[in-house]
Amino acid sequence: MSFADYIKSAWKNEKSGGGRGKSLTILIFLGLYLFLTMNSITDSVGKAVDRVIDIPAGRTLIANDNNKGEIYEKMREEMKEENRIEEVYRYVSGQSIQVSDIREGAMVYLTAQTYPQAMQEYLCDGEKPEEGEILLPKYMYGFNDEQYLDGGKFVGKTVTVRVTDYNEKETEFSFLVSGTYDNVYAVTGNDTVFLAQEDAIKIMETAGEGKKSKMLQDMKDSGDYDATHYFGYENQYRCAVVVKNIEDISETQEKYADLKLHTQADTMHNTIKETFEILRLCANGIMLLLFITALVDIMIMTVHDIRKRKWEMALYQVQGYTKGQITGILLLEYCGKILRGIAVALILCILTIITGNWLITHKLSMEFSMIHLKFAMCYFWYSIALAGILLTGGLYRIHSELGKMDLINILKGE
Repeated sequence: MSFADYIKSAWKNEKSGGGRGKSLTILIFLGLYLFLTMNSITDSVGKAVDRVIDIPAGRTLIANDNNKGEIYEKMREEMKEENRIEEVYRYVSGQSIQVSDIREGAMVYLTAQTYPQAMQEYLCDGEKPEEGEILLPKYMYGFNDEQYLDGGKFVGKTVTVRVTDYNEKETEFSFLVSGTYDNVYAVTGNDTVFLAQEDAIKIMETAGEGKKSKMLQDMKDSGDYDATHYFGYENQYRCAVVVKNIEDISETQEKYADLKLHTQADTMHNTIKETFEILRLCANGIMLLLFITALVDIMIMTVHDIRKRKWEMALYQVQGYTKGQITGILLLEYCGKILRGIAVALILCILTIITGNWLITHKLSMEFSMIHLKFAMCYFWYSIALAGILLTGGLYRIHSELGKMDLINILKGE
């Protein structure tokens, strides 16, 4: 008996079998759809989160300094021979500024930071900022109805930066746009610009003018002259250490414990990864439960099916089929039901991933565009292995049940 004959016989039985074995197909579909989809999404999100954790902000440690920069100089001297240290610089972050010449007739509110050398790998257009220059985000989204405003169109142009101090005095600076950086993959948001170290400090000090006067006025108005209640009324000078690898953070903090280095990284990234890992665990648990149910189902179904079709089995033997060949035909029937469930799960999983990528690109904000959902092929091979286990269980039950039957005597009515 050729393989084609097995296929023809199994196909004929499948067509005439009505709804027989639908539960097996449904269980396989539900289990594998959850398994393939959730694991593919979790792997894709995990890779994106791993990239986020390794960005410069994730590898940066901050220490408080004084207005003379003495801690900064000490850090530079002590860390210059450290292999794990990539850079030490004077740190300014989150300084609010207004920038003209980007949107016609309107000021754009941005935040200024000191440019770290670790941002070099994210440069898109132009060069890093020198003194008197500014580095803009490549993708400035949320400022208009378009998907984003391309910062590259401003490279080589001069923009005006306005800073307002505590006396409500406005001071303007002119900066040449030196280039842009990929703010999506650097995960800096849509409003972070970078300045040379000297310019960032100058902006911070200008914005801090009048802090002490405001503190004294607040003391006078409240009658509370305890200076410890007025934290933040001094310009807070800081310095930053960028380590080469995220794994070096703990060792650096321990070695320089006297500097009280603290991380700049956002723990939200780890929370996202942990959340998806929990979802993966839940999906795999449900899949395992459905797989066990499918295994029990195929065991019960084969016994019930063979006993119900004993006359059909006997006719096969009269026609010259051996019990081994009858086993092969039945096994192909069950294989078809399993493969049908796998095929539907695979198609819907791929459609889900395609839809997810479309939603990320067209409906979610730009910072999510670093996530690219991909179908994880390795999990497909796992599903084929699971199908093999089910068929092995089915083969055992078919062989066991047929072995108990005297098919010739069934036709004789004995």
